[in-house]
Amino acid sequence: MNEHNPVAAIRNLAGLATPMALRVLAAHPRIRGHLIDLEPTVTEAVRTLIAYRVRDRARVSAQSFFDPLPAGAQAYLLCDILHDWDDDHAHRILARCVEALGRGGRVLVVEPVGGRRANTEFDLAMLVIFAGRERRVDEFRALAAAHGLVLDAVVDLTDQRCLLEFRAVGT
Repeated sequence: MNEHNPVAAIRNLAGLATPMALRVLAAHPRIRGHLIDLEPTVTEAVRTLIAYRVRDRARVSAQSFFDPLPAGAQAYLLCDILHDWDDDHAHRILARCVEALGRGGRVLVVEPVGGRRANTEFDLAMLVIFAGRERRVDEFRALAAAHGLVLDAVVDLTDQRCLLEFRAVGT
């Protein structure tokens, strides 16, 4: 995402009311957001969106990201999602994103990245608690490539998180 490829609509899977997603909406008044998460999170997210004064530009839908996603967004944001899941489930999530992407679409992944922004203790916790793990850049690249996604950029966001920007091939 850059000035030459602006994003007007972001579908956020699980957690639009996270500080990062809220900062994106607050800083970019032309961007519209759409939270897709399970019911308890959606209910709480509405209150948070109102508090941040971005509710008029954000929709919420109570559903699983394993079900077909609302189509047509230019970007699908996965913040701390894939590391909760084993490879089979991560493939299912990415497949849903790709089938719903709009023309020129992107899948944006924000997570700790093994060997870069993740530590062994956190990786072990993800494995024990969720059966997930912190993947390395090459593992993300391979996971996404199976769905026609190409890794365009990896950006260090914090001392714990990176942004991985994937583009659908042929768009």
